[in-house]
Amino acid sequence: MDDKVERVVARCSTCQVHGKTPRRVPLEPWQTPERVWERVHVDYAGPENGQYYLVAVDAKSKWAEVSIVKSISGISTVRNLKEMFSQHGYPETIVSDNGTQFISKEFAAMCEEGGIEHIRSPPFHPQSNGQAERGRGGVTEEIMSQFLFHYRSSPSMALGGLSPAEVHFERRLRTRMSLLVPQLNEKKDPKPNIGMKDQFDKHHGTRSRYYHKGDLVYAKVFDRNAWSWEPGTVSQGRGQVVYVITLLDGRERTVHANQLKKREVAVPTKEDEWSNTMWDIFELPKTIRAEVPAKPKIVAMPTVSTTPMTSLRNVPTSAVTQSSTNAQGQSSVQGSTMPTTATAPVQVRRTTRQHKPVIKYDPSVSQIHI
Repeated sequence: MDDKVERVVARCSTCQVHGKTPRRVPLEPWQTPERVWERVHVDYAGPENGQYYLVAVDAKSKWAEVSIVKSISGISTVRNLKEMFSQHGYPETIVSDNGTQFISKEFAAMCEEGGIEHIRSPPFHPQSNGQAERGRGGVTEEIMSQFLFHYRSSPSMALGGLSPAEVHFERRLRTRMSLLVPQLNEKKDPKPNIGMKDQFDKHHGTRSRYYHKGDLVYAKVFDRNAWSWEPGTVSQGRGQVVYVITLLDGRERTVHANQLKKREVAVPTKEDEWSNTMWDIFELPKTIRAEVPAKPKIVAMPTVSTTPMTSLRNVPTSAVTQSSTNAQGQSSVQGSTMPTTATAPVQVRRTTRQHKPVIKYDPSVSQIHI
């Protein structure tokens, strides 16, 4: 019985939509790159005093670059990032959220030009892009940033054929020409931050949860300052904890596993099919089928005289007519209330009848009296 109740509750759409968020999945930390400035996390902070801060953090060295800007448009973002790239070179990967400036055409063109892979973290899940930290830096002109970039990455005879960046950072700046050198793109097996993972999993009591393509889920969809559970289907997985979800209206959302929960759908069983067949055989209304079985209610039935048929034959016709007339008058006065006591002529006959075994109520007998 408990298993059946649990299955019914698990398949209830209303219960699933308004249910609480499931327990968080174990933390999947970013893997540490082998080289400095290989993967850069960018984000905006502010506004503060009418200014925004464009923050870029290197995943390897935690080197932070910050540009103070007045506008956070796509053009302004690209201009300030190119200034940073003039000092450190093009990164191989940029990680950002889903802000309009990071999904603009200008930002996409910059990534394509520099051979940069752009990874977007799920919306309203800041842990996926948690390496963007605060810092401060200066702002220069775009032409100066381009000049500095080419100057710092160009070999110099005064430095023994090395570029200024190789001497200062002990590495080469990654430029567009670096795409022609295969060894710069070689990657080794990265090592995750085990200590941070263990601390997070222990603090939040995480539980592993995986989804596959085609799984039915509820996704936490954010709209302005509110969110709700929306039904959808898993389209594909990106990594271990990020999934692409297709909602019922056709929209696609990139969400974290902490923003998903399994969706159960009621499947008709053989018992349900048998019950529907029996209802159809007896041709009962659909409203009765939907009612939940309850305890049988005791309905007050009209009192039926237990006088044998032989005794009724000896009663004068006028007495019977008078009895029926009194019963009709009483029912008309009381409305829909059924009479619960016998009429006066019946009570007189009860005093003269012989004591016999009680005759149980029979519908056929009541129809004869009516």
